[in-house]
Amino acid sequence: MARVIRMAEERARISESQQAIKKYLGARLGLESKPMQNKIDLITDLYLLHHLLDDLYRAEKREEMARLIDITLEKQNGIRASHIPKVDRYRESLIGSLFFIPKAGISSFLSKIHNKTESEVHIWPLIMIGCLKR
Repeated sequence: MARVIRMAEERARISESQQAIKKYLGARLGLESKPMQNKIDLITDLYLLHHLLDDLYRAEKREEMARLIDITLEKQNGIRASHIPKVDRYRESLIGSLFFIPKAGISSFLSKIHNKTESEVHIWPLIMIGCLKR
């Protein structure tokens, strides 16, 4: 229950920060800010929202504000990508290279990498080599 309350409070703080930024953009740029305001809804990291607001206050031109918003979105996407577990990133890179494995070895390869634990990840290159030799 406490976890749900914390999540709701965090979501409320995020929404308040988004509304403050959108209100500022609307007051400063009027209707020109509508595309930027739509992008603000995509930013859900509270830390990035707080820093974006500070940066927007210092920005002088609309183009600079749009660039700051785009940079913040890229940062958020980079943060999300870095939170992908290492095992999943490694598995994706191996599965992405399946076209190098002979047709007969693909099913063998997939059956061997499916549901591996992190400690088993280190043997995957050896498994791949074994599939290539068959």
